[in-house]
Amino acid sequence: MRRKLREITVSGKTYLWSYNYDDGDFKSFPVISYLLLVPADNRRLTVRVYFKEYQPEMALGVPNIEDVNCTFKGEDAVLNLNRPSCAAKVAGYVFSKRCDPTETGEIRIDDGDSVLRALGYEGFEHPKISG
Repeated sequence: MRRKLREITVSGKTYLWSYNYDDGDFKSFPVISYLLLVPADNRRLTVRVYFKEYQPEMALGVPNIEDVNCTFKGEDAVLNLNRPSCAAKVAGYVFSKRCDPTETGEIRIDDGDSVLRALGYEGFEHPKISG
């Protein structure tokens, strides 16, 4: 599934983003999802951050409830990668710690769940995956 790219601003820099699922993945578990990030001033770079342990509730093969209860830095929180605030946290981390926004090409980050943990999220893992 490809969604329209939305804008977020992180530390004064603008990024285009969307949260997506691979259509074919709805038939299997876990469903692999990814956050697509593109620096607005460098559209020659595309970054995909993949998530396996973050699993929104699914019904009839589509996300039913994208909110996942968890903790953020020890406090009760809700994680929803389709919300701009969550996407902004991931984008800020990725472009400050994992890749340079001036690069070109496609970058695939397969450990998006580790990115969430580095940001301070815990307990978002689906029990069928982590247990």
